[in-house]
Amino acid sequence: MINLIPPSAKKSIKIEYWVRVLSVWLLIWSLVLVASVGILWPTYTLINSQVGIYEQSANDVSKQVSDYKVISKELIRSSQQAKLIINESNKNTFSEYISLFESLQSEGIELSKIELSVKEGEFAPVNIIGTASDRRTLAGYRDRLLESDKIDTVDLPISNLAQDKEIKFSITVNIVKKIDV
Repeated sequence: MINLIPPSAKKSIKIEYWVRVLSVWLLIWSLVLVASVGILWPTYTLINSQVGIYEQSANDVSKQVSDYKVISKELIRSSQQAKLIINESNKNTFSEYISLFESLQSEGIELSKIELSVKEGEFAPVNIIGTASDRRTLAGYRDRLLESDKIDTVDLPISNLAQDKEIKFSITVNIVKKIDV
């Protein structure tokens, strides 16, 4: 039957046929594309929102990490300051030793001079100068100094014991504890 159609009409029928085939295929591809978009849109929206949430979470965590770094630096600095304060409070001061020497003196002992100094982080030998009423009082003062846990040795020269009364003495005391200077 196609042979009965004139060649000019045959050409227009072929063009119309291919236009219809092409439009059907374009319509099918359009429907597939719209269906794909319709199916994938919720997934895209979910993934996009999840990415936003994870991004926000990552920003929060990085901010917390930077805050933790600042806090850890502050804690280290505070710890160092606390250590310094503790070390300073554990130091024995000159006034503590002067008070110790004065508290150990008895009624017959009168201290006129206490020489304290520090060499290389420890107390240098302390020189105590004074007057004792008699030998027994001076020996008792020396014994009380030796009984103190802060004092290592007490050097009382024999020449100080030459007199009986109103003895001028000079005692050298070595202190046990080191200090931080």
